Amino acid sequence: MPASDYINRYIDEAKIESQHAKESWLKNFFKSFSDELSTRSERAAPGDKYVITSSFSTALPNLIPNGLLLNKESSVKNYIDMPKEKALRDLLIRKRIDFSIDGKEKTLLIEFKTNVQFNDLAAAMVEMSAIKSFAARKPDKEVRTASLHLFPYRTNVDGLRLLNVALGNPLDHIWVLCTPELKYDIDAIKSFRKEVCKIVG
Repeated sequence: MPASDYINRYIDEAKIESQHAKESWLKNFFKSFSDELSTRSERAAPGDKYVITSSFSTALPNLIPNGLLLNKESSVKNYIDMPKEKALRDLLIRKRIDFSIDGKEKTLLIEFKTNVQFNDLAAAMVEMSAIKSFAARKPDKEVRTASLHLFPYRTNVDGLRLLNVALGNPLDHIWVLCTPELKYDIDAIKSFRKEVCKIVG
């Protein structure tokens, strides 16, 4: 199936950035992302919302500094003391964290969302709030929580960040890797890489 216009836009922008990137890790990220998007979009059924998510998941290791362990689809039960209530336990035991990054000192849990909308961020905040609420003794390392987003469109991102603060910071970090004009924010991508290294130690 031919890629939709917006996926073609993501592919074209990634190809452009891969040609301009000076750092090998950044070049490899964009090349991997554009290649995966091209391949997966051709095989995808109409309306398949996982084309971008799965392509990004394949490319993400290029953004993670050497020496850090990136895990995909980690079970929530690895990070919390499961509650006693059966219905709540059954709900949480099925939940998975999109990405976890382990360093010497901390573990960073990341929920990935293609867009930055109220519902996207709200879903990430609820999941990470549950992690913080039940993570009394389970983790061997301190756990930090985050959400990672690609395209904000015209969303009030500053307002969403302030909402997270007002709700007690269920997300310790919120990263947006693109501009409202659907271009990759190179400074934000580089900052994400540096911050991850600082956070997990």
